[in-house]
Amino acid sequence: MTLYYYGIDYNIGGLEIFGKNLISFLCKNRPEIEIVILAAFPTIAFEQEFVDLGCTIIHLPNRTKHPVKYSKALTRVLSHTGQKDLLQINACSYRNALLFHAAKRSGIQTIIVGHLSSSVSFLGNVLHKVLRHHYKSFGTKVAVSKETKRYMFGTQQTSVSIITNGIDFDKFSFSDEKRTLKRKELGVADSTLAIAHIGRISKQKNQLFTLGLVKEAIARGIDVKCFFYGDALDKTMTDSIRENQCERIALVPAEQKEFEAVYSAMDIIMVPSVAEGGLSFVAIEAARSGCQILFNENLGKLLDSPGNVHYLPLLKDKWIAALGEIASKPLPQRKSIDLNPIYSLDHSLSKYIEMYDALTIAGNS
Repeated sequence: MTLYYYGIDYNIGGLEIFGKNLISFLCKNRPEIEIVILAAFPTIAFEQEFVDLGCTIIHLPNRTKHPVKYSKALTRVLSHTGQKDLLQINACSYRNALLFHAAKRSGIQTIIVGHLSSSVSFLGNVLHKVLRHHYKSFGTKVAVSKETKRYMFGTQQTSVSIITNGIDFDKFSFSDEKRTLKRKELGVADSTLAIAHIGRISKQKNQLFTLGLVKEAIARGIDVKCFFYGDALDKTMTDSIRENQCERIALVPAEQKEFEAVYSAMDIIMVPSVAEGGLSFVAIEAARSGCQILFNENLGKLLDSPGNVHYLPLLKDKWIAALGEIASKPLPQRKSIDLNPIYSLDHSLSKYIEMYDALTIAGNS
């Protein structure tokens, strides 16, 4: 059986982490499954790691610049698939009509995994809803949260499986040693509240909202230091952060492998995103490590939500008040937080394996 896998970008985000975790597990534990990654970019995140795992990577033409070549190449690849083969599309919307058309036309069994609960683009939303209706009867549908299920597939769809983003609980457990070392490296005093905003610098992740809050907190005399971690997708936003860099505001490059130490070092994680895949990896990882999290309530809630997650409307005064309240009290004794098992990586991986096996059996009958 071959799993054709679509949905890994050129920079690292939730989709890419999800893909790496799943594909790594399959390559190591289910070697009979051949992995073919369909790449829509000249290079993709973790590309060398995928090659080392034995994956085949097919780079498709740029669909924006060369839509006809893209469509033909995708159709050609999918025309050689067999009854046992599967295509998994990890999508934030139905806007890529060429992809869904080629998949449906090929007849390959297709799994559509929804990863976003809203969009910042009005036109993108309109196109998504039109195409969502067109493809409503196509594919096996999965969403990472209830919010994502509603956005991706609509309220009328009942046959949608929810498989949450899973994390390695051990990897993101709180470490006092990592906290001490990372805070020393970053120059954060014991008495200072360390704040981080982690994610691609973009309108979706809403870093300028955090920047405004931190500047206000500093003006009010709150002892904070804020770190922005993320690839600079939006140049204007990145420039705004750089222009405001000072002793208490920093734009920090970071490798993905460093983030478990970052979570241990931070006191507060900001998630004011206007669009996410329901619950983001950042929120789940930070919750596990025991950080206080200020979270846009429109994105949904963790199941059995722990007390270190503060759900707030996206209003500046509410977030400033929450930040001030946290700063006014001694922080609770730091420790790892027990999350619902559905957020474990093992749970997520097992659910996908069950789905692959069931579809492969169905394809043989």
